[in-house]
Amino acid sequence: MLVYKYRGIYDSEIFERDLTSIEKNYYWSANFKTLNDPFETILTKEKLLKESKFVLPIFGKGSNEKFQPVMDALDNVLSYTEKIGIYSLSKSYIDELLWAHYANSHNGYCIEYDLDLLLKSYDSDKVYSFPITYKKQPASVDFMDIINSGSSNSLIQKMAGRKSLRWKYEEEIRIVTEDFGEHPYEFDAVKSIYFGLRMKKADRIKVMKRLKGRGINYFEIRKYQSHIN
Repeated sequence: MLVYKYRGIYDSEIFERDLTSIEKNYYWSANFKTLNDPFETILTKEKLLKESKFVLPIFGKGSNEKFQPVMDALDNVLSYTEKIGIYSLSKSYIDELLWAHYANSHNGYCIEYDLDLLLKSYDSDKVYSFPITYKKQPASVDFMDIINSGSSNSLIQKMAGRKSLRWKYEEEIRIVTEDFGEHPYEFDAVKSIYFGLRMKKADRIKVMKRLKGRGINYFEIRKYQSHIN
């Protein structure tokens, strides 16, 4: 599957930083605290608490104490967000808003990756990838999430895989890593680069020179006039 990362050229330092990461074959998996949506990772316990009213009587006397380890386990999983990393990608390379918001209004560029190669490059089985689900309400955790938390990514996906409907235009595919920071990948994971409509010729040449010999395809976004009825 091909996925896309938009990059803006806001100054020479940022341009150099991002170009170096491509040249040296790594991406930066961001800490949740640095993401542009402050409502990330909201996960409600309402469903779990409702289920507990039916489950706890089964355990009889002292059931509240017996239930506490379950809540402790949930809190431990939720605290996992303190160290995990997020690399946000999109299914689209041609979205107008993405070019405006993340590629410096077409002064930047867009990287095309092979998602399978990105995931295979990671040297741990604790890496997850899934499309973001866009809903009006945050996800709610339940007993099955707790039971399966050690053997599946269902809780991770609920925690890191839902955003407000307002973000739906991004068509986000997300990679979640066990820690934030630099994560290397095989050089052939980068397939193409799309230059923005306003990207300077000198910047385009710099990208192609630095990445010469890697078999990367280069494209440019162009504007066409059309009749509007």
